[in-house]
Amino acid sequence: MDNVINKLSRDSIDYNYSLDFKGLKIKDKADDGTEYRKTIYYMEHKAIIDDALLEIMDKENTYVRKVVRYIAKNIPYGVNHISLSNKDIATYYNCDKSNISKGIKRLVELDVIGRLYDKIPNNMLPKNTYIINHNYIYRGSIKKLRKDILEQRNNIND
Repeated sequence: MDNVINKLSRDSIDYNYSLDFKGLKIKDKADDGTEYRKTIYYMEHKAIIDDALLEIMDKENTYVRKVVRYIAKNIPYGVNHISLSNKDIATYYNCDKSNISKGIKRLVELDVIGRLYDKIPNNMLPKNTYIINHNYIYRGSIKKLRKDILEQRNNIND
Protein backbone atom coordinates (compact mmCIF):
# COMPACT_ATOMS: atom_id res chain seq x y z
CA MET A 1 0.00 0.00 0.00
CA ASP A 2 2.87 2.42 0.78
CA ASN A 3 4.27 1.86 -2.73
CA VAL A 4 0.92 2.82 -4.24
CA ILE A 5 0.71 5.98 -2.09
CA ASN A 6 4.32 6.93 -2.93
CA LYS A 7 3.60 6.51 -6.65
CA LEU A 8 0.40 8.56 -6.39
CA SER A 9 2.17 11.36 -4.56
CA ARG A 10 4.69 11.70 -7.43
CA ASP A 11 2.30 11.28 -10.39
CA SER A 12 -1.06 12.67 -11.42
CA ILE A 13 -3.96 11.29 -9.42
CA ASP A 14 -7.25 10.34 -11.07
CA TYR A 15 -10.23 12.02 -9.41
CA ASN A 16 -12.74 11.14 -12.15
CA TYR A 17 -12.59 14.60 -13.73
CA SER A 18 -13.40 14.45 -17.44
CA LEU A 19 -10.52 14.01 -19.86
CA ASP A 20 -11.55 16.75 -22.29
CA PHE A 21 -8.43 16.46 -24.44
CA LYS A 22 -8.17 16.39 -28.20
CA GLY A 23 -5.37 14.65 -30.08
CA LEU A 24 -3.69 15.66 -33.29
CA LYS A 25 -1.61 12.98 -35.00
CA ILE A 26 1.30 14.32 -37.02
CA LYS A 27 4.09 12.89 -39.13
CA ASP A 28 7.32 14.86 -39.05
CA LYS A 29 11.04 14.64 -39.73
CA ALA A 30 13.78 15.10 -37.17
CA ASP A 31 16.80 17.28 -37.94
CA ASP A 32 18.73 14.15 -38.93
CA GLY A 33 16.08 13.22 -41.52
CA THR A 34 14.43 10.32 -39.71
CA GLU A 35 10.65 10.32 -39.90
CA TYR A 36 8.51 9.93 -36.82
CA ARG A 37 4.89 10.11 -35.80
CA LYS A 38 3.51 11.66 -32.66
CA THR A 39 0.24 12.81 -31.16
CA ILE A 40 -0.05 16.27 -29.70
CA TYR A 41 -2.74 16.56 -27.04
CA TYR A 42 -4.47 19.83 -26.24
CA MET A 43 -7.52 21.16 -24.46
CA GLU A 44 -9.70 22.79 -27.09
CA HIS A 45 -11.72 25.18 -24.95
CA LYS A 46 -9.13 26.00 -22.29
CA ALA A 47 -6.64 28.83 -21.97
CA ILE A 48 -3.35 28.68 -20.11
CA ILE A 49 -2.96 31.53 -17.63
CA ASP A 50 0.47 32.34 -16.18
CA ASP A 51 1.00 32.77 -12.43
CA ALA A 52 2.24 36.32 -13.00
CA LEU A 53 -1.14 37.24 -14.49
CA LEU A 54 -2.91 35.73 -11.50
CA GLU A 55 -0.79 37.96 -9.25
CA ILE A 56 -1.67 41.00 -11.37
CA MET A 57 -5.36 40.12 -11.15
CA ASP A 58 -5.06 39.78 -7.39
CA LYS A 59 -3.80 43.37 -7.09
CA GLU A 60 -6.03 45.04 -9.68
CA ASN A 61 -9.67 46.15 -9.54
CA THR A 62 -12.63 44.00 -10.46
CA TYR A 63 -12.92 45.47 -13.97
CA VAL A 64 -9.39 44.42 -14.91
CA ARG A 65 -10.27 40.92 -13.70
CA LYS A 66 -13.49 40.95 -15.74
CA VAL A 67 -11.59 41.83 -18.92
CA VAL A 68 -9.03 39.07 -18.27
CA ARG A 69 -11.83 36.56 -17.68
CA TYR A 70 -13.54 37.71 -20.87
CA ILE A 71 -10.29 37.25 -22.82
CA ALA A 72 -9.70 33.79 -21.34
CA LYS A 73 -13.25 32.74 -22.20
CA ASN A 74 -13.29 34.17 -25.74
CA ILE A 75 -9.75 33.89 -27.14
CA PRO A 76 -9.86 31.64 -30.20
CA TYR A 77 -7.61 28.58 -30.35
CA GLY A 78 -4.24 29.29 -31.95
CA VAL A 79 -4.79 33.06 -32.19
CA ASN A 80 -3.08 35.70 -30.06
CA HIS A 81 -5.42 38.59 -30.81
CA ILE A 82 -8.99 39.46 -29.92
CA SER A 83 -11.43 42.31 -30.46
CA LEU A 84 -12.39 43.87 -27.14
CA SER A 85 -15.54 45.96 -27.12
CA ASN A 86 -16.16 47.73 -23.83
CA LYS A 87 -19.88 47.65 -24.65
CA ASP A 88 -19.94 43.87 -25.27
CA ILE A 89 -17.90 43.09 -22.15
CA ALA A 90 -20.02 45.44 -20.01
CA THR A 91 -23.20 43.80 -21.32
CA TYR A 92 -21.78 40.33 -20.69
CA TYR A 93 -20.91 41.17 -17.06
CA ASN A 94 -23.82 43.60 -16.54
CA CYS A 95 -21.61 46.53 -15.54
CA ASP A 96 -20.61 50.04 -16.64
CA LYS A 97 -18.70 50.21 -19.95
CA SER A 98 -16.53 53.16 -18.81
CA ASN A 99 -15.08 50.94 -16.08
CA ILE A 100 -14.43 48.18 -18.62
CA SER A 101 -12.60 50.76 -20.78
CA LYS A 102 -10.44 51.59 -17.76
CA GLY A 103 -9.80 47.88 -17.25
CA ILE A 104 -8.69 47.47 -20.88
CA LYS A 105 -6.47 50.56 -20.60
CA ARG A 106 -4.90 49.21 -17.40
CA LEU A 107 -4.11 45.86 -19.05
CA VAL A 108 -2.36 47.79 -21.85
CA GLU A 109 -0.33 49.71 -19.21
CA LEU A 110 0.60 46.39 -17.57
CA ASP A 111 1.66 44.98 -20.98
CA VAL A 112 -0.81 42.10 -20.71
CA ILE A 113 -2.39 43.25 -23.98
CA GLY A 114 -1.37 45.72 -26.67
CA ARG A 115 -3.57 47.62 -29.10
CA LEU A 116 -2.73 46.39 -32.60
CA TYR A 117 -3.62 49.68 -34.31
CA ASP A 118 -1.05 51.55 -32.17
CA LYS A 119 1.73 49.28 -33.43
CA ILE A 120 0.48 48.39 -36.92
CA PRO A 121 -2.13 50.84 -38.27
CA ASN A 122 -4.33 48.94 -40.73
CA ASN A 123 -7.81 48.94 -42.24
CA MET A 124 -8.25 45.15 -42.16
CA LEU A 125 -8.84 44.55 -38.45
CA PRO A 126 -11.05 46.60 -36.13
CA LYS A 127 -9.32 49.33 -34.13
CA ASN A 128 -10.35 47.55 -30.95
CA THR A 129 -8.18 44.52 -31.82
CA TYR A 130 -5.67 43.71 -29.08
CA ILE A 131 -2.66 41.42 -29.15
CA ILE A 132 -2.59 39.21 -26.07
CA ASN A 133 0.82 38.81 -24.46
CA HIS A 134 1.26 35.04 -24.78
CA ASN A 135 3.56 35.08 -21.75
CA TYR A 136 0.43 35.75 -19.69
CA ILE A 137 -2.40 33.97 -21.47
CA TYR A 138 -2.65 31.77 -24.55
CA ARG A 139 -4.82 29.01 -25.97
CA GLY A 140 -3.15 26.87 -28.58
CA SER A 141 0.10 25.27 -29.64
CA ILE A 142 3.03 27.19 -28.18
CA LYS A 143 5.29 25.55 -30.75
CA LYS A 144 3.17 26.92 -33.63
CA LEU A 145 2.95 30.35 -32.00
CA ARG A 146 6.75 30.44 -31.65
CA LYS A 147 7.21 29.35 -35.28
CA ASP A 148 4.74 31.98 -36.57
CA ILE A 149 6.30 34.81 -34.57
CA LEU A 150 9.87 33.89 -35.53
CA GLU A 151 8.81 33.69 -39.19
CA GLN A 152 7.28 37.17 -39.00
CA ARG A 153 10.36 38.58 -37.27
CA ASN A 154 12.63 37.07 -39.93
CA ASN A 155 10.48 38.55 -42.71
CA ILE A 156 10.76 42.03 -41.16
CA ASN A 157 14.55 41.72 -40.89
CA ASP A 158 14.94 40.53 -44.52
